[in-house]
Amino acid sequence: MITVDTYVNERECEFKGEKYIVRDNGAVMRLSKKNYRKRKLDNKWTFGVGDKTTGYLKFSSIPIHRIIATAFLGSPKDSNYVVDHINTNRQDNTPGNLRWVTRFENVFLNPITCRNLEMLTGLTIDEIIQNPKILENYKVSKNIAWMRKVNSEESRNCYQNLMNWALNSKIGPSKKRGIIGEWVYQTRYLPPKEDTMEHRKVDKVYPCCPSDNEERSLENYQKKLQYGTVFLETSITKYITVESTIFNRKLIIRTRDVNDQALKPWFVSCVTLENGRFQHELVKSCFVEEGSKEFFDIMQDKPWESNHSFDYMC
Repeated sequence: MITVDTYVNERECEFKGEKYIVRDNGAVMRLSKKNYRKRKLDNKWTFGVGDKTTGYLKFSSIPIHRIIATAFLGSPKDSNYVVDHINTNRQDNTPGNLRWVTRFENVFLNPITCRNLEMLTGLTIDEIIQNPKILENYKVSKNIAWMRKVNSEESRNCYQNLMNWALNSKIGPSKKRGIIGEWVYQTRYLPPKEDTMEHRKVDKVYPCCPSDNEERSLENYQKKLQYGTVFLETSITKYITVESTIFNRKLIIRTRDVNDQALKPWFVSCVTLENGRFQHELVKSCFVEEGSKEFFDIMQDKPWESNHSFDYMC
């Protein structure tokens, strides 16, 4: 059971003229104002009260996710930005599940939301984007029974299950599994490990790897890894180079899967040279590009100035 005292990080922020202390489990505490009478909700930790209509958790009419996003992600660029719950669970206010997006991005750049809209309208997402007003003719489902406060592990399971469902029409909850219900939090319905690039046994080819007839050095290898060149090719897909660097006798490469529907399209790998032979190693596969950038910097011992990405929590 999640409690307000189950947390790792705690931050202080100011939101709409009030000061709050915020925890990474989604709990907030409003501080009482100096020289003012203490209010009923001051100096008390809370997850907020659920809105039965929207599913959001609120504190004194304020959506708590906006307070938490401000504390952990910083203030939005302008008033056009809203908070997106990445796994679509509106009661999961852990920082890794939140991001500032525009209203358009909030609707169309989340694959889970897009799949829901396609099922609701019977149209493709491209058709909906061309005429967004068509959504005014449909009553969006308010089914919030499955939403609840969760810990970081449940949050990740929820996201991975829903992403797997969103990107594969053959996978989905059923009546036997409780429609959505507890299905989204379970690990047993995630794609089997042998179906992921980290574990699947496939033929791998590194087209830019120097041959025996070439200069066998990390520097020569890096010269061949220009932006857009294929770093790794398998019988399933290709991974193209985004950027690379050499640090501490390691060639570090950030790549992207050419398959736009890949669940984890961003990769960070490293290459070492041992006894004249190149050794390739996958360091991290990521859901979002920001995650790959973060681990690319971590591999170089650089401090990460921004807030941690969703992939850092996984």
